[in-house]
Amino acid sequence: MKLMTLPNLKASLALLNLICYAALAPAQTEKATLILQGGEEIACQIKRIAHGYIYFEAASKSLVFKYGDFIEIEKIAAVRLNDGRTLTMTEYLQARGIAQPAESPRPSRSSPRSESASPNLPPPSGPGMRLTKQLAESAPTQNSVGLRLPDLPPPPAATELDYLELANLLAEAGLAGKLLNEINSGVLTARALTKTQKELLNVMAQSPVWIARKSALREAQRAAEGEFNTLTQNQPDWHMQEFRFRPTSSKHAFAEFVQFLHAQNVVNFQDKWQQVETLFGNEAAAALRDILNNYDDWYFLFGEALEKR
Repeated sequence: MKLMTLPNLKASLALLNLICYAALAPAQTEKATLILQGGEEIACQIKRIAHGYIYFEAASKSLVFKYGDFIEIEKIAAVRLNDGRTLTMTEYLQARGIAQPAESPRPSRSSPRSESASPNLPPPSGPGMRLTKQLAESAPTQNSVGLRLPDLPPPPAATELDYLELANLLAEAGLAGKLLNEINSGVLTARALTKTQKELLNVMAQSPVWIARKSALREAQRAAEGEFNTLTQNQPDWHMQEFRFRPTSSKHAFAEFVQFLHAQNVVNFQDKWQQVETLFGNEAAAALRDILNNYDDWYFLFGEALEKR
């Protein structure tokens, strides 16, 4: 497992402080249909609007695979409300008392892009899938995590921390799996946790966002691994012929393949990802992309097999 460097650790600790402050703001949720500029529609539950993006929970798995769980406001032409009214995006923002935000860098969660990567990238996966990344505004990587939060004032001295709100935010930002990985087998393994830190970890297990992300990843694992096994049955040496990759264990072949694709940063190379889509088909490839774009969470759930090789 990749260890966290000291600068990254310091950045993560600073990030946790920001998250504590951000967790105090409640989110509005609303059932609606987003009508895109091209006419496509996304039936969903709107979770949050911030920094030029709408964060939502799509109503079906196919919509999750296609659109993920956040989209730029500028791509939305109108919003059809649950009561049948259709508002333009500007009208909808005004109705919710939100000013049109300035353009903001796109939240993402991928491995740092190589300078040699093709400029024609495949569409990012859709956690959270793009899982459940409703609150994530990540640093310019799809798998490494971080939040682009505005400057926040210090909280009042008497602020009482809501552990569940904080746990939900960690999960939505893709930090839960990374934190648990570091505590279980990373640089935080020997850390003597404080009472507050232990309480947060205990509440993390009860976070509905974390539970939903784990469920979505298990479904993605089922879809992608199923197609991987079918390919292997039909042509046992296909991964060597297509990717110059050979698993060391037939039992953990799929997990090793995911680790290989993650290390190769395949999602950021159009020609390589096209190869994956051709072999796996659209649905299984989308599931595999979700796994790669949420690698830390996936590794927490399925990485034990890789550690024991």
